[in-house]
Amino acid sequence: MTIDKAVPSIAILGWCDRATKIEGTHPALAHINIQVLSPSRVSHFFPVDLRGTTFIVGMYSPKLGDSFSVEFQHSDGSKAFDFVLNLNGIQVFDQDTAEYRRLEGNLDVQMGWTFQTLQIQNNLLILKPDSFKAVLKSGGQEQFLGTFHLLHSSLPLTPQIKLQH
Repeated sequence: MTIDKAVPSIAILGWCDRATKIEGTHPALAHINIQVLSPSRVSHFFPVDLRGTTFIVGMYSPKLGDSFSVEFQHSDGSKAFDFVLNLNGIQVFDQDTAEYRRLEGNLDVQMGWTFQTLQIQNNLLILKPDSFKAVLKSGGQEQFLGTFHLLHSSLPLTPQIKLQH
């Protein structure tokens, strides 16, 4: 994908606490159940491992072969982490058979916005709280997608209770 539009065809909607893919539903119903979507995450401890963290990503009219490279940068501009999305398969719901089928070839199917969960599968250690700028990278160009925050929250101190026997 080359960046030649004023508006990117990918959006990162935020970090998600829970996202579940719903299989076998009618196409008019939701296919992903998304709960607690936010541009911020809070941790009581640092460094923190982001393994298992889920992002919700939206893509506008994706086509087979599309590729998106997104880099998250620390507030000082250095690279924190990145991911690459390669679309090597698209499924559509077939009304006649009431099943999903793989879309073969680049048929001219207008899909609008589609949404996908993206979970960090590897260990990803973040050393300190920070704000991260997400940018779409292509052909030496960068396009700003949004800002995401990883914040620190102190644990409340509780008094110690001595039990007498």
